[in-house]
Amino acid sequence: MGLTGENKDLAGQVREGQEKLRLSASHVQQLVSEIEDFRRRAVAFEGKEKDFARNQQELEKRLNELGLRYETTQRDNQGLASQVRDAQEKLRLSAGQTDTLTK
Repeated sequence: MGLTGENKDLAGQVREGQEKLRLSASHVQQLVSEIEDFRRRAVAFEGKEKDFARNQQELEKRLNELGLRYETTQRDNQGLASQVRDAQEKLRLSAGQTDTLTK
């Protein structure tokens, strides 16, 4: 094979190398794009995670407040129920005394 044949082979190898390089550069650009997209999603996720944690803290605080209010209301209701029973007993006794006095 002469120099012309070698030149053609080398030119073919150069074209093949250039095509592989072009494909490689395209692949690298695609990977870079995917990495950038992943970074954007990671930042968005971190923001959502912080929002979730903040909301969770607020909900836990509100739940504690409501629990305390419920306990206070329960105690108040028990006190009122006791007062109602006492008042009913006094009313019954008073009605009995009134009935005795009117006879």
